[in-house]
Amino acid sequence: MNCNETQLLADHMVDGELTEELQAAVERHLLRCQACREEIGDLRSLQQSLTASFPCEALSDDVRQAALDRIAVQLVLPEGAPPRPGQLVLFTDVRERGSALSPLRPEEE
Repeated sequence: MNCNETQLLADHMVDGELTEELQAAVERHLLRCQACREEIGDLRSLQQSLTASFPCEALSDDVRQAALDRIAVQLVLPEGAPPRPGQLVLFTDVRERGSALSPLRPEEE
């Protein structure tokens, strides 16, 4: 895990949305990277401030899953279709990428 990958996953980490494997990988990176630790700390502080200032009802698990499923359907590429540069795509084997959602990087074009 490097700083760029950690930054892509930071919001998801703060929201508790990472798999155990990704969570552990980010935490290992944070042990050796002060800049990323500070960024995660800032995000956590921001989240706490926003939650305190704007309380809202949490979505039910069913509603949340339905929304995630609809998003995932829109991010899956048709078979054989190449992604466009910068396009977010859903990779079925996240171990290859380290993240389920990943923008196409210029070197992958």
